[in-house]
Amino acid sequence: MDACDNINAWRLFLMLANKRSLTEVAALEHEEISTISRSIRALEKSLGHDLFVRSTRPLRLTSTGQELIDPARELLAVHEAMLNNLREDNQRLSGTVRISVSTGFASTALPFYLDKFNQTYPEVTFEVNSGLSIDHLLKNECDMTVKTGAVNCNDVVALYRGLNYYIPVASPDYLRRFEMPEHPSDIRKHRLYVYNGPVRSRTCAVTKDGETRLIEGKQEILIPNIESILNAVINSLGVAVDIPLSLCVNELLKGRLVPILPGWFRPPLPIFNVVSKNAWLIRRVRVFAQWFTEQTARDNEKRIGEFKRYLKSNYGRDLPKPPKLSELAT
Repeated sequence: MDACDNINAWRLFLMLANKRSLTEVAALEHEEISTISRSIRALEKSLGHDLFVRSTRPLRLTSTGQELIDPARELLAVHEAMLNNLREDNQRLSGTVRISVSTGFASTALPFYLDKFNQTYPEVTFEVNSGLSIDHLLKNECDMTVKTGAVNCNDVVALYRGLNYYIPVASPDYLRRFEMPEHPSDIRKHRLYVYNGPVRSRTCAVTKDGETRLIEGKQEILIPNIESILNAVINSLGVAVDIPLSLCVNELLKGRLVPILPGWFRPPLPIFNVVSKNAWLIRRVRVFAQWFTEQTARDNEKRIGEFKRYLKSNYGRDLPKPPKLSELAT
C-alpha cells in the first residue's frame, strides 16, 4: 500500500506534528520509536517531501508539513465520520434484513410475522429468498436462514425454535377411492409425492416403536416445493408421508386431510434460525432473529399441542415421544 493511502500514517503525522517528539508518540501508541519513524519516513517518501526538520529538538514542521496539517485533519475527520455512520447503521433498527425460508413458509405464514414485526419496527424492511444454505450465509448472500437439522458450523449463531414433525397424509376423497395405508409396505400401492428440495434430506423411511421401514411408492413424483406436494395431496392425486405439521395442521383440523400410516412417522428434526456472526453484530438483524425465534417457537408449540389433542380425540394415538436434541438426525 502506498503510504499516502494509509490512514494510520496520516494519523501518526498529526500526532507527531502536535507532540514534536517521536518518543512521546511511540509511548502513546505503545510502539517502538523506530516503527513510528519508519511510518513517517514512508509517508515523506511517497509525498516526495520532508514533513519534519529532524535536526532540531523538539522536531519542527517543514513548510510542506505545515501546509498538510489542515488537509490531514479533514481526511481523518471524514474517515472517522464514515466509521461513526457505519457503527450507527449497525445499531439502529432501520434498513434491510435479508432472510431465507422455505417456499411454503414464505407464501403462507411469513408475511404475517413480518407485518407483526413492522408494527413495532416500521423502518425495517425485508428481502426474502428461499433455499439459501449456511454456505450462502457465510458468503454474505443473506443475514439469516432457516436450517432443518443439526447445525455443524462454528461461524454462525444458531437459535433453536423447536421440532418439526412430519405427518403422513391423504385426502378423505382419495381414501374413499383407495385403501387406507396402514403399514409402510402399503405405500407400494399408491402414488407417492416426495419432497427433494434443498431444505432437508429426502424421506426414505419411517419409524414406529423403534422399528424402521423403508418407504417406496407405486409411482413416485419428486418435487422440490413442499407446498406443491400439499396441494397435490389435498386434490386427491396421491399420498405424502412427510408434510411438515406447520403446513398441514389446519387442513387436518378442517378435515381436508387425514393422517395415514397410524403410528409411523419420519423422525422429527430440529429447526434453527441461523445468523452469520457478522450479521449478528447488526442490531436490526439480531433483534429480528431473536423476536422471530421466540414467535415461531411459541406458535410451533401451539400447533403441536393442537395436533396432539386432535390425534388423541379422533384416533386414540399420540405423536412419537420427542428425542433429545443430541439424538436427532441431521
